[in-house]
Amino acid sequence: MLILYSCALVLVLILGAPWWLFRMATSGKYREGLAERLGFVPARIREGLDGQSVVWLHAVSVGEVLAASRLIEELGSRLSGAVDPRGTSAWRVMISTTTRTGQELARERFGADRVFYFPLDLGWAVRSWLGAVRPRLLVLVETEFWPRMLMECRRHGIPVAVVNARISDRSWPRYRRFAWMWRSLLRGLAVVLAQTDLDAERLSALGAIHVRVTGNLKYDVRTGSSGSIVALLREHIPTETHVLVCGSTLAGEEQLLLDAVPGDMVTVLAPRHPERFAEVAEILRKRGARWVRRSEWLKAPSKI
Repeated sequence: MLILYSCALVLVLILGAPWWLFRMATSGKYREGLAERLGFVPARIREGLDGQSVVWLHAVSVGEVLAASRLIEELGSRLSGAVDPRGTSAWRVMISTTTRTGQELARERFGADRVFYFPLDLGWAVRSWLGAVRPRLLVLVETEFWPRMLMECRRHGIPVAVVNARISDRSWPRYRRFAWMWRSLLRGLAVVLAQTDLDAERLSALGAIHVRVTGNLKYDVRTGSSGSIVALLREHIPTETHVLVCGSTLAGEEQLLLDAVPGDMVTVLAPRHPERFAEVAEILRKRGARWVRRSEWLKAPSKI
């Protein structure tokens, strides 16, 4: 099964190579981290790992990094001074991400020497990172179930925990269709901490054994200091104004939201992908709206 999966993944990469090469040539977003994804472990990661026990936590993008931030802090605090079975008292929590925005946030919060890009799910890339980091535990945020990674962890005796686990209504039919494959992979998970009872039921049905419901990690995140954009909004929006915040919007959603919002309500749009900021700003400009883009404030009529 794993051989077929690996062959299929390589085939997809080969067929998609022209598109990926074009994107890498035209956008730094796709070039960044390529070496790490292919299994190259940079010096900044290798340095300081000798004699340390590592907990490797993987959070795909910004949302997962934010959700796991409290967990990372607690792990660091509780492991400080702890002794593992090998007698090592130095622990280190390492964080991997998939997206560039997640990488930037993780490096900002936890330091570049602890943050790297998650490898492609190919044998040599996965084994290279496992061999360099030698984690005592791999923690996956939500449902980052990569077959090769799970299998290599099992072969190397590395326990895998899943936190904030969920399977959306949209994803559930696909998981259920290949339940026979997931059953052999998920039954080896050390523990699965699900967001809801429904998520727990679905994960159990797919083969996970040690499943508990612990809620959503996002509710445990400590509120940090307010950013400059918050101060800007408070300065320009009267106290009694009704404000609607539309977060993590995707292409096409902003137009629908703006059409539906009452004219006497201030609307704040926060696109999911930063590269769409200019596009959404143009939509608002054409509507004659007042809008915010990072630190900019253009004075015009009704909306933000």
